[in-house]
Amino acid sequence: MRNHKTSLIACAAMVVSAVTAYALTPRVMLSDHIDKVKLDAMIPEVFGGWREVTQSANQIVDPQTRETINRIYNQTLTRTYADESGYRVMVSIAYGEDQRDAIQMHYPEVCYPAQGFTLADKTSGLLQTDYGQIRITRLLTSQGQRHEPVTYWATVGEKVIANKVDKKLKEVSYGFRGYIPDGLLFRVSSVDKDSMRAFQKQRELVDALLTEISPASRQRLAGLTQ
Repeated sequence: MRNHKTSLIACAAMVVSAVTAYALTPRVMLSDHIDKVKLDAMIPEVFGGWREVTQSANQIVDPQTRETINRIYNQTLTRTYADESGYRVMVSIAYGEDQRDAIQMHYPEVCYPAQGFTLADKTSGLLQTDYGQIRITRLLTSQGQRHEPVTYWATVGEKVIANKVDKKLKEVSYGFRGYIPDGLLFRVSSVDKDSMRAFQKQRELVDALLTEISPASRQRLAGLTQ
C-alpha cells in the first residue's frame, strides 16, 4: 500500500513538473511583437559623409561559414563604406530571430582565428555616442601582412549584451515573459596597421549611421532609446 502511495506521489510530482516546464517554455517570437528588423531597409547606402563602395570579394573577410550563418541568422548584410578621404570601413551585420542557448552567436574572437587570423588583443569598453553608450568589444587581428582592427557588439532583443552571462540573463528575462528573443551582431572593421586610426574611423561611421537612422532602428540596432 505504501509503495502504491509513493508511486502515486511520484507520478503526481512528474506531472506537475512537466506542466510547469511547459508553462515556462517561451513560445512567442519577440520579433513578432516589436519593430521588425529589415537590414537592407534599415541601413542606408549613403549617410553622413560615408558612401557604399564596391569591394572585391577577396578583400572582405567573412569569418563564418555560409552553413553556420544560415543556421544561426535569418538576415545578413555586408557592405564597405568610404568617407570623403577615401578611408574604407567594412560593416557586417547578422540578425537572427531566435537567439536562445541552442542557437549561439558566433563571435569574431572565435571566428577570425578559425579562418587563420591571429588574435593579438581583445578589450571591452563603452562606445560614446550622441544617443548613449554602447557596450563594445575591440579586437586586433592579423593574417600575414593584413592587419584588421575590429569593433563589434551584440544584442538580445532590444538590449546590448556585455558577455555570455549577460546574454543568458536577458534570455531568461524574456523567457519569463513568454518570449523567444531575437538578436544581432554588429561588426565594423578596417584593413589598417594603425589601430588607433582604425578605431576612430569606425567610431565616426557608427556615429554617422546612428544619426541617420530612425529612433526605432537605433534601439533595434544598438539598444539605444534616446
